[in-house]
Amino acid sequence: MMDASIDTLKRYQRYFKKLIQLEQLEEISFHLNEIHSISGFQREKKGRAILGLSAREYGRGLGGIYLVRLNHEHAVAESLRSRELFLIHGPPGTGKTTTLVEAILQHARKGSKVLATADSNTAVDNVVEKLLSLKTSVLRIGNPARLNSSIISVSIDQQIQDNPDYQQAAALREMTAELREEQKNHMQPTARNRRGLSDAQILTFSRRGGTGRGIPLSKIHRMADWIHTQRIRAILAFYPITGG
Repeated sequence: MMDASIDTLKRYQRYFKKLIQLEQLEEISFHLNEIHSISGFQREKKGRAILGLSAREYGRGLGGIYLVRLNHEHAVAESLRSRELFLIHGPPGTGKTTTLVEAILQHARKGSKVLATADSNTAVDNVVEKLLSLKTSVLRIGNPARLNSSIISVSIDQQIQDNPDYQQAAALREMTAELREEQKNHMQPTARNRRGLSDAQILTFSRRGGTGRGIPLSKIHRMADWIHTQRIRAILAFYPITGG
């Protein structure tokens, strides 16, 4: 049987831990609201005060530097020399995105392919917009409905839709759908309808205006139309797409 005092102590520890978490969340919320309500200059000033830095100073941390008044060239050069991980951190408005864009450009100029990710679509869009303004080739991956309208043209979905092969395939798909709807107006030559006649015989009777096996000529024509449409659909299904 558990001692009541032990149970009470553990419960108190849980409650105290939860209280600390709530206080931390409240403090984070307060500072986030404060950050969003002040200007970039004020954010920079507060960042300096928090980090205890002088006007011309930048800090150095584990695996990178934190930015206050950013020296872009220095930060980019340091990141390019890093073998595995390079971390740039700092208050909002200190130029982290600008530095990231320059680092991406430097890697691209060296022939590297860069995958840039972020925890929000807006953050990625900001990087893409800056790269596009610098005439850089970019492919944006993501749900088109969540992308900034100014960069839709470089989204992977739009790039695919603009590809001539895709447009040709889409036209063939639309044509096939129209033929499928048209085919519904004809008569499918089922075993009951054709009464033993082959496709070739049905087409011949239709072309010559004759009939056979007691099938009315009107049914012969409708089955012939169905066969013609089916053959066109089969050709379209295997139509070669020319690679650009």
